[in-house]
Amino acid sequence: MQRYTGAVWLTLALASALAMWTASASATRLSVNRRDIRMVWNEMTFRTTSGERVTCGVTLEGELEASTFAKTIDLRMGVITAAASSCSSTIRFLTVPSWDIRYESFSGILPEIRALRFKITGFAFNWVGFFYDCLYRSELSRPLAFEATRNLATSQLTRLDPSSTTRLTPGGSCRPERDTVTISGSGTISKRGEGEGMFLTLIA
Repeated sequence: MQRYTGAVWLTLALASALAMWTASASATRLSVNRRDIRMVWNEMTFRTTSGERVTCGVTLEGELEASTFAKTIDLRMGVITAAASSCSSTIRFLTVPSWDIRYESFSGILPEIRALRFKITGFAFNWVGFFYDCLYRSELSRPLAFEATRNLATSQLTRLDPSSTTRLTPGGSCRPERDTVTISGSGTISKRGEGEGMFLTLIA
C-alpha cells in the first residue's frame, strides 16, 4: 500500500513538473512594468583601435512600443528619443529622428531568464578632436548590442552592459577605416522620470 501511495505521489509530482515546463516552454511573450525607459551609465568608455579613449557619464531615454512583446529576433521593441553625455564637447550624440531598440535573445532556461539581450540601431555620435569631427553610427547589419542582467528572485533588470564584440566604424574619411570604436561600462536600466526599477516577466 505504501509503495502504491508513493508511486501515485511520484506520478502526480512528475505530471505537475511537466505541466509547468510545458507552460513555460510555450510562453512566447515577455512583459515589462512600464513602457518609458531610462538607461544610465556613470562611466561609459569609448575607445578607438588607435588608442584614444574617452570616459563619460551617459543617459539614454526612450519608449517601448508596448508593455508586452514576442521573443522574435529583430522585433522592433521601441525607440531611443534622447541621449546625453557628460563630455558633450567630445562625444556628441545624434538622435534625429530616433534610434530603434530591437529584441535579440535571452539567456537562461525558461522560465528562468537570466538576461535580456537587445540591440540599438541608429546609435550615433560625433567624436570631436582638435583636427577631426568623426561620425560613428550603428547600422542594422552592425548594431550596438546590450545585455541587461535579470535578478531571478525579483525579476528586476539590474546591470546593463554593452557587448564587447560590437565595433563601430567611422563614416566619411576622417579616420582610416581600421580605426573603429568599442564601448564598455556597466549601467542601469529603469523607468523614466520616477527612476524606479524595470521588471521583466514571462507570460503565455
